[in-house]
Amino acid sequence: MDSLAFLGWCCVQMLLLLITICRFSDCYDPLDPNGNITITFDVLSYVPNGYVARVTIQNYYQYRHVENPGWRFGWTWAKNEVILLMSGAFAIEKGNCSAFNQVPHSCKPDPVISDLMPDLLDSTSQNRPDGCCRGGILTAWAINPSMSYSSFELTVGNLEQNTTGYKPLNLTLMAPGLGYTCGPLMETNPTHYSAIGGRRDEQVSRTWKSRCTYSSYLAYTTPICCVSLSTFYNPTITTCPSCSCGCKEANGNAISCVREGAVPSNSLGTDIVQCTNHMCPLRIHWHIKNNYQNHWRVKLTVSNYNYGRNFSDWNVLVQHPGFGLPASVYSFNSTTLSTIGVPEDVALFWGKEFYNTELLQADEHQLGSLTTEILLQKDPTSFTLRNGWGFPRRTYVNGENCQMPPPDEFPMLPNGSPRQKPFHGQFPHLLSVLYFIYGTLFGF
Repeated sequence: MDSLAFLGWCCVQMLLLLITICRFSDCYDPLDPNGNITITFDVLSYVPNGYVARVTIQNYYQYRHVENPGWRFGWTWAKNEVILLMSGAFAIEKGNCSAFNQVPHSCKPDPVISDLMPDLLDSTSQNRPDGCCRGGILTAWAINPSMSYSSFELTVGNLEQNTTGYKPLNLTLMAPGLGYTCGPLMETNPTHYSAIGGRRDEQVSRTWKSRCTYSSYLAYTTPICCVSLSTFYNPTITTCPSCSCGCKEANGNAISCVREGAVPSNSLGTDIVQCTNHMCPLRIHWHIKNNYQNHWRVKLTVSNYNYGRNFSDWNVLVQHPGFGLPASVYSFNSTTLSTIGVPEDVALFWGKEFYNTELLQADEHQLGSLTTEILLQKDPTSFTLRNGWGFPRRTYVNGENCQMPPPDEFPMLPNGSPRQKPFHGQFPHLLSVLYFIYGTLFGF
């Protein structure tokens, strides 16, 4: 085999390996191509046989947050290091420290660190680093950058003399469940920071950085959300596709079901949801409500079918060309996101503080639901209600891609879909005349 043929064979094998590890759509998000969680180890100073470091966990995902019970971050020491002291976080296991007269904070060769709660005071509370003690919760970068990071400090010991330290190995991140893969720590330029009220520039001794990326394929074996559609001009409601998030149990009388494909090891518990044909814990409903001369109105509803879980600080992302013009959102916070190489515009929605940031769990009588109306301006060169233009191209909940109905099942304009159920009597003739007049006036 010549060198060119061998190179081609290697490329094919690597491509097959990539496909085996994860589906492309789960490994790369075109709406957030630069999203990641960056881990930074800053060596602040040196102590006898060790060093003092600050660790920062920064969430750069635009619309993926870390929710309760928060992150857990771990690594493996390169040598025989121990954690002498910690501030702003704690190791969840102490390990065997019998060899030390002065007991360290943790002697585990592979410590796992968890954040402190905001209301928990420790013995070093006066020296807490900025960004600590948030219960491991990181907001999405596009929603609140100031709350999108955590930090803690640790004193590392039990190293040989005159060493500058070794990079920790095998980084792991549970945020709060599975899905994240972290690369090795790499030496970078030392971090700079300001002192004396910004009048002095200082830098740390050494800086190591790693990026952790998320894959839905590693976190879930099935999707967690789906989309249903309806309009004012068609009585047909397009429901979520059957088995969107797993298939319903054979017992047709059951009210609650254990969702197929749920991952109990994700620290959030098994999903017990209302038994439906789609079996999704979360559903987005997009209803085209009104069509005016210069505007059109949509009602967006988020529903929780999960019997045992509230969703805190939820967010919904919708990709639609209509968001290229100003829109009024009445009950949710919203912003538009800049995307590169994506033809349609993207809008991000989340709850208003002290009003609807919590999407409550369902019970046997009702779903947990939140809703808002959205008034969008029309672009006369592109707006139409034909061919499904008014429906989302893509929808996410908490960063997870939701299952959309196929386009041939979208609600169609009257007389434009064979799925439309006929009305009886002379009413359909009157309805057709009214739609013709309305369409002529308002251009759909």
